[in-house]
Formats: sequence, C-alpha cells, structure tokens
Amino acid sequence: MFWTRVVGWAADNRVFVGAESVRSIWGWLAEKGYPESELDVFPAALRNEYRQALNKILSRVVCPASETGARTLDPSYCGPAGLREALELDISGSSGSGIGAIASAQSFWSYAADEVFVSPPPPSRLALCFEPGATLAVELADRIREKFSEKKLIIIGGQPSDRVLDEIRHATGISRRSITWIASERSKKPRDLDRRLAKLDPCRDIVICVTGQIGHAESEAAATAAAKAGVAYFPIENRNDIANRLISKLAG
Repeated sequence: MFWTRVVGWAADNRVFVGAESVRSIWGWLAEKGYPESELDVFPAALRNEYRQALNKILSRVVCPASETGARTLDPSYCGPAGLREALELDISGSSGSGIGAIASAQSFWSYAADEVFVSPPPPSRLALCFEPGATLAVELADRIREKFSEKKLIIIGGQPSDRVLDEIRHATGISRRSITWIASERSKKPRDLDRRLAKLDPCRDIVICVTGQIGHAESEAAATAAAKAGVAYFPIENRNDIANRLISKLAG
C-alpha cells in the first residue's frame, strides 16, 4: 500500500517536497542503505517502478519562500517525530510560494479534517489532500469562477434579496452588476417581460425563473424566450436554491 501511494503521488504533478522534509526522508532512506543497496520492496519485479517514483518525488524540491520556524498544527501531525518537525518548518516557509495544500495520509492526523490550521501564521491554514489527483476545494472554486467569469444572470420572480445576491456572488464570482432581477409575484406580473428577454445572448446569459413566485403564464413565457435564444434556463421553486443549482448544473 505504501509503495502504491508513492507511485500515485509521483504521478500527481502538483506534488513537491519541502527542503526540510527531503533531508529527513533521505536520512531515513540512508539508514536502510539506500541508494547503495535496494530497499526491501516486494515483489522484486516492481522495484524499478517504485525506485523511479521515489526519485521523481524527491527531485521536486521546493525551497522556503519565507522565514522558517516551529509551528503548532491543528489537527496535530501524528507521524514520525522527525518528519513532524520537518513538516512544521516546511509549512512555515511556504508563505508566498503558492503552496496551498499538504499531501498526506489521513491516518497521520489527530482527527479527520479537510484543512490544517497553523499557529502562528503565516500561513494561517493549508488544505489537506489525502489521495493523489484529488481536486482541492480551492481548485474547484477557481474552476467555478472561471466558468461564470463572463456570465450574466436574469432572475425572474420574487423580490430581490441582498442575501441571495451575496450567496450567488460568493459561489460563482458573478458580481451584482451582472445580475438582473425582474421582480414579480404570482398576483403581480413582471413588467415588460417580453421586451426584457428579447435580446438574450446564448454565450453570456442564464435565465432563472423562481417558479414559486411567478404566474404560470409568465414562467412559460420565460422558458419559451430562453429556448428561442438558446440560453441556459433553470426553473427553481425557491430563490434560496439559486446558488446551489447554478453550481450543480453548470459547474459540476
């Protein structure tokens, strides 16, 4: 299992090793006679693959970008003491280097968590990545924002809500100036709906209809206009679901 993970991490081109960790790892390997003698790796037929993976990882050394020092981690690192000290130094020196996560095994941490808090900062926190190739939350957020970077929303139905608008902005990066909210209720039709939907752009616009707060005829008119223009259209029962629906449908 250990060597399978070494091969997996070697194939993940995001993975680098801090200078202090490299020194600690090479010390551990030297105690076992490596590289003068082969490590006790079985089956023997895979020794070359495992050796190449190990050397590949240890060649990706990232030097400190800031002053290093002891740190307290929460959750705490429960691996070998030498590696814990090396990890603390590498973490403290990662500020400004673009490092955003720690590749590790979940069993090395005192409790299950998606990120580790660092004291004293910087950095204040780093994500934890337990599987090679796993998408980090920050990477997912960047992808979502990229998908929505040029989009404009037209929301039809209900009354504009600052809270909902803030949720949309936080989830997608779409600014308020790129959102048009056409207010209406079931008993009060939206004004000039046909005219306001006459120039939809399929490369830019997304139409959202809050069906729980608009009449059936107006909902049908919005769906027809969106289909005619070839733009994305989402009927949503409750305005509180707008941000989550956008993410699940367009950025999944």
